Order: sequence, then C-alpha cells, then structure tokens
Amino acid sequence: MSLDLYAEVTNQIVAMLEKGVVPWRSPILGQGKAGHPKNLESGKQYRGVNVFLLAFTAWAQASFSKRSRIYASGGVTSLRVLLRWMAGRWLCSKSLVNCVHAPRLYGHERYPVGPAWSQVQELVQSAQGTAARDIRDRAILLLLAIYGLRVGEVRALHLEDIDWENEIIRPPRPKQRRIGVYPLTREVGDAIIAYLRVRPKCEHRRIFLTLVQPYRPLSGDAVTCIVGRPGRRQGAALSAHSATLTTACRKC
Repeated sequence: MSLDLYAEVTNQIVAMLEKGVVPWRSPILGQGKAGHPKNLESGKQYRGVNVFLLAFTAWAQASFSKRSRIYASGGVTSLRVLLRWMAGRWLCSKSLVNCVHAPRLYGHERYPVGPAWSQVQELVQSAQGTAARDIRDRAILLLLAIYGLRVGEVRALHLEDIDWENEIIRPPRPKQRRIGVYPLTREVGDAIIAYLRVRPKCEHRRIFLTLVQPYRPLSGDAVTCIVGRPGRRQGAALSAHSATLTTACRKC
C-alpha cells in the first residue's frame, strides 16, 4: 500500500491545529523570531514539506517530554524510522533525522522500584488496634508484605485455602496459572485466627469480608484503600502493589 503523502500531511496539520499548535510556526525558531529553520550542517534553509516536518518533530518532542523517558525514546525511534524512510524516497532531507534526538536512558530504569522494607514494616505496625477493622487490616497487610500476594489473590482467599493442621496456605496465583503452596508462618496464622474470631458470621466462604451488612467479600478497591490509609498518614505514597513489589525484591 503506497503512502499518500498529501493526506498524511493534511491529517497531521489538522491534528496540530486541534491542539492549538500552528504548524508553520516552528518552536525551534524561538519566541517571536521570524525566518525559516536552517540545516545545522550546511546552513541552508529548509524548504517545502521539510519545514512542516521539522516543526512537527519539535512539537512531537515537546509532547514526548511530558511522558517518561522510556515512552519518549520509543516514540522518537519510530519518528526517526519514518524520516529515514521518507528520505530514502526523496520526500524529505536526509539530514532531517539528525535533528531528532532521543532522551538518555539509564541502566535498570525499566525496573520498578518499591518502598523500603522499613516503610512496609511501619505500614504493618500501623494496624495494631483491637477494633475489628484493625484486626482484619493487619491480616491483609501481612499477607501482602510476607507472601507478596497481589490484591486479587488476597481477596480471593477462601477458608478452605488454609490447612491449619499442616500449617500450609494455598493462595490462588492466577497470573502464574497455579495454586501456590507456602508454609503458614506463625505471625500470619495468628493474625488470621484473630480476624476469624471477629469475622461476620455469614454464608460467604471468602476469608475477608466487609464489616457492615450486607456482608460481602472485599473488592479490589477496598483492599487497596486498606494500604493507602496508613500510608498517607505516614506521608508515604504506599500502595498494595508497592508492598508486593518490595517483598518480591527482597526474595530475589
């Protein structure tokens, strides 16, 4: 399928105008300066569609700057491929691609970073009250912090998933497509037993329920809020995912 250059340029002009950007006023010219952009190597002025493409490139780089460096790097790479393809067909200057620069990427930048383990410990210690809410929240926080379970895995726990006689917990791990089998630690076991003593009596087999009628299993948002409340009190941006991530990093 051949590229309709006129249709492509028209679509890009319309898209830029809808965003309030005037494509024939290139940002690289500075504020309030007149004239045409020049090639940095030869000093010659760009002409024709090259002026628009250069303006579009500068606008795209400004748009990418609002994103992460990884996102911007992928967008700039795609744009450079397009410019090389157009230059190979004499649709633009070959030196135009040299004006598009990707951001610097650092080692291990792609890997997410969770909070410090001391912050997770403080989060667990924050649920030390004797109210039913605190007892339930402590059991949930321990499951997130010690076993690295996800929100959906915690809320999906059933009463039958805990083997009290053999001290084993079998949480569902849908992302791994299996049932996890882990030793039940004394701290987590004591926390769950304490919660079961105040757990509402109802027909639901899910372990963690709401505290007010009608009793029902906790939603994913409810589990997330359990982590967020004490995290905000500590002035830390903690979440259920970040607590799970910290546990996973400690196991590596």
